[in-house]
Amino acid sequence: MSRIAICLALLLIGPACAQSTSEMAPYAAALNKVARAVDAAANISSYNSLDGDDLLKAATSHDRTLLQPFSGFKLKARRVGGSSSVLMCDADETRALLEDSGCSMNLDAPRFLKQEPCDFALPIEQICR
Repeated sequence: MSRIAICLALLLIGPACAQSTSEMAPYAAALNKVARAVDAAANISSYNSLDGDDLLKAATSHDRTLLQPFSGFKLKARRVGGSSSVLMCDADETRALLEDSGCSMNLDAPRFLKQEPCDFALPIEQICR
């Protein structure tokens, strides 16, 4: 009887918790724009010392509308050498949803498909050769 109750609970709760590809598509497109802006900023010599939130702010300072789609989410940026990536997580920063390097044309990692922590995972030094 307990197995049936667990299975029923998973069937009822599971769909409400998972994001679908169609729900995430607009965020993926918007994140790709932000990731390209961050990548461009990472290659500007006056921004060499910037990383994380400072790099994200500098990269989007010319167009604050780049960040508007992400209210209710947490964006993180990182730099590895001259390359960078941007990570979109849930508001609690407990789950990674999307991750993109700025050097590619398409979204690199639709991480919402799995339950993964809000940590960078892309090997950008390999992606951005």
